[in-house]
Amino acid sequence: MSKGGYNRKPNNLKILEGRDRNLNNPPRPAGGFSKEAPDYLPNYAKMFWDRNVPVLLKCKLLTAADYDTFCVMALIFNTICQAEKCIDEEGIIVDGARGGKVKNPAFSILNQARQQYRQFAESFGLCPGGRDRLNVPEPLTDEEGLWFGEPEPDQISKLINEREAEVKAKRLAEAKANKLES
Repeated sequence: MSKGGYNRKPNNLKILEGRDRNLNNPPRPAGGFSKEAPDYLPNYAKMFWDRNVPVLLKCKLLTAADYDTFCVMALIFNTICQAEKCIDEEGIIVDGARGGKVKNPAFSILNQARQQYRQFAESFGLCPGGRDRLNVPEPLTDEEGLWFGEPEPDQISKLINEREAEVKAKRLAEAKANKLES
């Protein structure tokens, strides 16, 4: 899931920087992401959902379009937990089908699930590198004890709105000046 080459900046960041002439990122789908975990998710997946969805919603990193993908990530987390539990219960070395001792097959499942989890975590900004690529703001407060803080979207929205107003006023002035010259 990692992207090679240049990663585009989000439109909101370009507006804040004053480089909004070439907004090449398509708009993100509107919100509408359900805070409630789907009923079909197993227990570990629901725990993952309940712990991470509030954080990602406050960072505005989840939309309705992400729902199914995040469900898959929660299921991968559940697989990791089950594989860990299996290894704890049966041990690292188990009896093989041919009578000898072999490495617990749950290790293969665990390693594959961890690799998939890392890719999803990067996509959703659940790891430091992923947050950098998604331009998630640095934590400004830690009032609710979130594991990496929470941005203050009101301040960010205010800056974006102010910058958009400045750009609109500038464009309007340019349009009027061009009309007068014509």
